[in-house]
Amino acid sequence: MALGLSFGGTAASWGALLAGGYSANYGLLFVGSVGALLGPSIGNWYAHEGFTRGLGIRLVGLGVAALGVLVALDSGFEGGEDRKVDVILVISAGLFVAGTIDDIATAPFAARKYNARFENVTVVPTANEHGGGVSLIGRF
Repeated sequence: MALGLSFGGTAASWGALLAGGYSANYGLLFVGSVGALLGPSIGNWYAHEGFTRGLGIRLVGLGVAALGVLVALDSGFEGGEDRKVDVILVISAGLFVAGTIDDIATAPFAARKYNARFENVTVVPTANEHGGGVSLIGRF
């Protein structure tokens, strides 16, 4: 379930981002952009993890992209700064992709870790002379 949420959230977000770019729909572009940032973390959030390592990596990637934009604006998009901007933006994209892969890959482990907390608790059917029901059994 966690893997499906992370992968599905990522795929839907990138689909919205691409559709918004193709149709010049800025609302869809915004939703896709926010989804691309947060979508890969959904599976980890399902497993009750808050701020994930992958989300942190993606946020660093956005910071690096902002640096690239500032360098481009400072140089006026001309001269020898173009190569620096290209390198900065490639690093930014690499960080964003790495953070996305990290969150998708770690979501199943996070869910198993969360579910392991409940392996000593079992719900069992019970019966007695007045009827039946269920009981919660725990091992210590």
